[in-house]
Amino acid sequence: MFEHSESIKNISLALLWAQDKLGGVSENANNPFFHSKYADLGEHIKTIKPVFSECGLVMTQFPICGNGEVGVMTMVVHPESGEWMKSTALLPLEDEKGNSKAQTAGKIISYLRRYMQAAIANVYAGDDNDGNIVPVYTAEEKELAKFLMEIIAPEFEMTPPAVMNLLNDYDKNVNIATAAKVITYIKENGKS
Repeated sequence: MFEHSESIKNISLALLWAQDKLGGVSENANNPFFHSKYADLGEHIKTIKPVFSECGLVMTQFPICGNGEVGVMTMVVHPESGEWMKSTALLPLEDEKGNSKAQTAGKIISYLRRYMQAAIANVYAGDDNDGNIVPVYTAEEKELAKFLMEIIAPEFEMTPPAVMNLLNDYDKNVNIATAAKVITYIKENGKS
């Protein structure tokens, strides 16, 4: 089930900014049963939490249970605006050979936490060059970054909505995704 605050304008912009900054989650654990690698819960948190924090977002997760099911309620909050989104996922709590109900519940909760975080942050765990995704910038994005650096004051708040509004004031017809990439380009390449 998915729910959200009456308005989601600000949280959506912050999520877009965060998702633009995130690439993948490194596969740091081995699954001996399937002979495969995966990104464990700690790796998801280590990758997602700092970027969400930088973008003004808080993600929290709560274990839930009832009617023979166990699951996770994940909530993302944009404290500045008070906007929020939450989603709940439940799976049946069935007997599992060799595990107590508590162990089975813990496995389900950990699994759902990883997958819900990945879905909300729009990240993947896979062949991601250890999380070092090299962004590709268009000539337009580079030109917008150069233009922006010429017109802004040092104390200008470099957020995607602020950049988008400022560039649009100068007839530069920029959307929020382009504004986020311009900011990333400036941060990576300095104010030259």
